[in-house]
Parts: sequence; C-alpha cells; structure tokens
Amino acid sequence: MQYNGGIIDNPPVAADDWLISNDFYFEAGKEYKFSFKIRGSRNNNFQVSYGQGLTPADMTHDLFKGTVAPLYSYTEQSYVLSVEQSGLYNIGFHLYSEGNSSFFYLTDVAIEQLSAVNMRMLSLSGPRKPVVGSTYTYQVSVINKSSQAISDYTVNLKDEATGTVLASQRIQETLESGAGKELTLDWTPADQSVKLLVAEVVCTGDEVANDNLSEPLSIEVLPLGSTDILELGTVDDSKFNKNYLFNFYNKNSAALNIYTAQEIGRDGGLIESFTFTVRNSHTYDVTDTPVKIYMANTDLTTANSQTGWIPESEMTLVYDGTVTLPQGQTEITIDLSQKFEFAQGKNLAILTTHAMPEGYYNQVYFPYYQVTDGGGTYYYASDYTPFDFTNYGNAAYGEKGAVTLAMYCLGTEISGRVTDVDGNPVEGVALSLEGQRTTVMSDADGSYTFRYVRDGEYVMNVFKDGYFEKEVPVHVVNGQAVT
Repeated sequence: MQYNGGIIDNPPVAADDWLISNDFYFEAGKEYKFSFKIRGSRNNNFQVSYGQGLTPADMTHDLFKGTVAPLYSYTEQSYVLSVEQSGLYNIGFHLYSEGNSSFFYLTDVAIEQLSAVNMRMLSLSGPRKPVVGSTYTYQVSVINKSSQAISDYTVNLKDEATGTVLASQRIQETLESGAGKELTLDWTPADQSVKLLVAEVVCTGDEVANDNLSEPLSIEVLPLGSTDILELGTVDDSKFNKNYLFNFYNKNSAALNIYTAQEIGRDGGLIESFTFTVRNSHTYDVTDTPVKIYMANTDLTTANSQTGWIPESEMTLVYDGTVTLPQGQTEITIDLSQKFEFAQGKNLAILTTHAMPEGYYNQVYFPYYQVTDGGGTYYYASDYTPFDFTNYGNAAYGEKGAVTLAMYCLGTEISGRVTDVDGNPVEGVALSLEGQRTTVMSDADGSYTFRYVRDGEYVMNVFKDGYFEKEVPVHVVNGQAVT
C-alpha cells in the first residue's frame, strides 16, 4: 500500500504538527518494511511513530526521533517494524521544529510485508500483434523481495483467460535479496484464441501469492501468413514533442533513431510500411510536406553526437514523397517506395527528414518513448540550412521516436546468377521484382537474392547500363519459384 504527496509545510513560526495515516493491518510475528522520502531546509526535529489510534497520544512506539539535517533533494528513509498483536495500526509523523526552518516535505510513503520467500513479477512487454505460426519474444521483469537470496524459480507466459502456460523458463542462478532480473520468453501462437497474456513467477515456499502475476497484456493474434505489425514504443498522450521524428517548427529537420534487434524481436523480414502518430494542434491541415525516410542495418545501438549520422552511402532511401497531417491526432501510414530488408542479428536505423520551402508549424508534435538501455535520438533542425549528412546535430538521451512497422517475415527466397554470353559473372546488375518494390544488386560472383517473396506472378527487371535490359517472368507457387 502506498501513499503519495503527504506534505508538512513549516512556516516562519515554530512547528508542532502531526500527520497520522489511516489504518494498516499488521499481523503479529511478521516483519514490515516502512519507507518514505523527505526533503527539507535547515535542521528539523522529526519523529516517526506508530500505534493504534488517530491521536498523537496513540503513537506509542517510536521508529525515529531526532534532528534531520538539511536535505535539498528527496532522500529515502526506511525502517523495519513488527507487532506483538495482530490488528489495525496507524503511522504518525511529527514535526516539532523551531521557526524559520523554511520547509519540510514528506512523500512516497510505502509499507510492504517482508517475507522469507517472496518473488514478485513486475512487468510484461512484447509484440501486441503476433502472427500464427511465427515465434515472438516477450520480456518479463522480476524482483526478489525475499529476505534471502533465491536460486531456483520459474517464469511463465500464460493465457489470462484459461491459465494455460504458453511458454516457461526455469532459472537456477542466485538472485540476491532486493535484486531484479530481466528475462525473455519465446512463444509461437498456434491459433487466434489468446486475447490477454500474463507473466507469472513461481517459487517454492513463496509467502506472498498476490504479486506473482503481471498486469495483462492485450494482444491481437493475426492469421497465418499475415504481415507482422511491430510497435516500436507505446504512444503515450503525455509524451509528445517536436524533435524525434520531424520538427515542423523549423523549415528543415532530421531525426535518427536506432531500434535494437531485441526491440524488433524478429530474425529478419521485409519492411513494407512506416506508421507514425502526429498531433496537429493547428486549426487547419498541414498539406503536402516533402519528407524522406532512410533505413539501414547497423551494429550501432544508439544515435548520439559521438556516433553522428550514419553515412548516406550506408543507408537506403525507402521513401521520397509528401505527407499531409490532418488537424487533430492522427495515425499516418506510408507505404515504402522501396521495401527494406531487415537483416538478422542487426539493429535498425531509421532516418526521417523534411524540408519546407516556406512557412513553419509550431503546433505539430510526434510521440516518443523512454528507454533505459542507453539509447536515444540524434536530431537536427534549422530554418536556414537544409539537412545533409555533414550537419552537426543534437542528442536526446533515453528517448526515441515511437513508430510502427509492417514487416513480412515469411515467403520464399529467389536467387540466381547473372552472367554474360561467355558465362562470366556480371557484377552491379540491378534486379527488381515488379509489385515487390525491392531492388537488389548482383555481387562480384554475379549472384543475387530476393527474400520474403509471397506466392504470385512477377516480372523480374534486369538492368545494367552499357550491358542490357531484360524482363524475366517469375512464378512463385507454394513457396517455390519457377522462371
């Protein structure tokens, strides 16, 4: 149970004030950790007591009584208490300082039962739109709230409605008291029946059963063969700004975000579209604004002033067009002009830029989310100088632009070699599949590969300046290519 925002103000006159909590039930023989945060100027006389009743006279047991030195930032204080008789108890805070002590603040009051064995599930996160037949990774976070180290426990991913265990992992390594751990669970949906997921931690002898489950995670399982919908960051109405995708307050802007392989959670796939949310608080639409989107596979894990921009030669321009931002909060989906192949084992870099010949919009905002893995956004904005890959930018640590990608992870692979009339390999030939919106280049051996190709009929365009241009029909049936 937790109480926030209790405040005792100490004016210029002397203070002799009590703040007494409502009822807490304490069980005899159990230990409870009682904690709170305080902040104050100058020395303050302070007392923390407990008892059974709502008057100062009822506060019969002292946890602390003395002088608190100046604390200019909130500092946590904690105590362990136990009672001889089960019942309802109250906590009292007593400030009895001299005048002119300025202020004294109290917040984040919390009480929790201490147990010999207590593993607590903190959180569950992961893909919200998995596809039947594909495997997905979900992240769970646990903490050891026991009074001792724990060296054997199990985490489960479950169907909230039926209690069926969908994935499980047994952990047999020491987790010290008070320590937390991040874990992953892989799940392959067999059908579309699961609507809510929960994570569970199980430990033999656990004395507190009501903290073993996470909050439910709402999901929508998509049919077999569907395109994966990857939500990179959650759109939170309280987290919008002008910098992390585009900055329409300036005529020119750029933002480089790097999404880790763990965030994406797929071994590879073909990115087909890019979706973002925009909040346009103007009383009119922002129309036909030129934007560009680049993508790259990278080993970098974050974008900042040390890493700078990824060179243009290492990025693929996947969209060069315009967007219209309607008034209000809207989700915008851009079908990529050039689909991008995300490579297994890599992180994904996305660079978004815009350039407006005139005018600017100071009430256009884009969502961001917070990360704790050291990631961030590298961004640029100017009214005078268009973006290029030599501009110096600014870094935002711990925050990234929230986007959604549509990525096709199934299909077949089409590969071959390009040779001349004498059978010699030809390097640098551009090959594209009409309708697939992908282009590949032949390598030094003349080899080329298209991946993630759906069943259907295609025309392969083969072109190299100074050599030839050719069209080859390709049929993909049941995952097999026939030319």
